[in-house]
Amino acid sequence: MGLFDRIFKTRKDNFFEQIVNEIANEEKSKDLLKSPFLKGRHLVLNRDGILSFVIAVFCFEWAFNTRLKDVKFNKEVLEMVLKENKSEAYELFFYTFYKLSQIPNNTHVLWEVTYAYLKIVWGIEDKIRDPILLTAYSVYLTQVRVGLKQRIEKSLPDLIQFNKEISSKEPDIEKFLEDFYLLAYESLDRKEINEAIAQCKLESKQEGTDNLPDNFGDFLIEQAKGNNEKYLKIVNNAILGGANDDDIKQWWNLNDLERRMMLWEDKIHRTGAFLSLKETKGMSDQEAISQIRKTYALYGNPTDETNTQGEDRPLPNELHNTINQLTKELDVRKLINFSSMNAFLRSELARRKSNKYL
Repeated sequence: MGLFDRIFKTRKDNFFEQIVNEIANEEKSKDLLKSPFLKGRHLVLNRDGILSFVIAVFCFEWAFNTRLKDVKFNKEVLEMVLKENKSEAYELFFYTFYKLSQIPNNTHVLWEVTYAYLKIVWGIEDKIRDPILLTAYSVYLTQVRVGLKQRIEKSLPDLIQFNKEISSKEPDIEKFLEDFYLLAYESLDRKEINEAIAQCKLESKQEGTDNLPDNFGDFLIEQAKGNNEKYLKIVNNAILGGANDDDIKQWWNLNDLERRMMLWEDKIHRTGAFLSLKETKGMSDQEAISQIRKTYALYGNPTDETNTQGEDRPLPNELHNTINQLTKELDVRKLINFSSMNAFLRSELARRKSNKYL
């Protein structure tokens, strides 16, 4: 029976420890650590380090895997995550996973993951210069991560918690968002992120969206189909901008604070680009704005033509996830034929929609 065959066939309130046991047993049977570069060292396996690795893998998938991003996990899972994600080991693993996602299949970045693992799990502080050891461990750790991802996805029914009292605790969400953005953006400090979260919370309360029920997107679609005018307007506005029912559900099923922080993230990207274009390229305000519209998707009310018109007007927020996936696949060389990124994306969305019916 393989490493991951029994991982999740255990008590659901202790599955992290079960994973650690499996990996620890696998580690003890390895010949990899017989490298001559490690000769004479007294190596002791750190099970807490393995736990940090496993939870970092879990949280990274939770943050970036579209199948998991909207999931509300049960109390036992959340307690383990919240206990571990304050550790330095967890932060180091999460950061290396994020860096690898930005530069996939890069040998040096893969080795960074391995260096972190050897340091935390085996106490090897210096960087080993054995390419055979590093490559073999990099392959092994990649297999571990893929195996964990697959098992987590298959085990979702046992891991999900639909109880709003447990799954939507605001402090838990705030802590997760704080850690996530701190690791994702080296240029931001904790104070800046906390200020953004506080501002988003204030806006949420002022606009009356701070206490929306879980799975509000499903409720929204149901009410719109029942011709409830209040909700029909929201849905029709999104559809007018190119979204479909799934896009709407996915966006509105997110916690309101998560949605607002995504919009804040968009804003800091654009603001940073604007300042950089002015300072490094000597562009005027209008030139920098024009370049940003060619580079970034701009979201908002698709009927608002105050600053942009026609195909350049804002895309609905509900398209966030679809656009994020789409931009990874597009041939950006085609962008030269369009007045803005929004016009380019609208063209691609329309083309793909029409292809479904061919």
